[in-house]
Amino acid sequence: ALGIRHVGGRVAEVLAGHFGKMDSLAAATQEQLTEIHEIGPVI
Repeated sequence: ALGIRHVGGRVAEVLAGHFGKMDSLAAATQEQLTEIHEIGPVI
């Protein structure tokens, strides 16, 4: 897990695979996040 509240192992894998670095994930907009398959507006 990434240590983000309400983000489990599977979602953490998807996010890590998509963004590669925590800095990139931290800078992502809500729109960028919801465009990822398996990620929605509510966690």
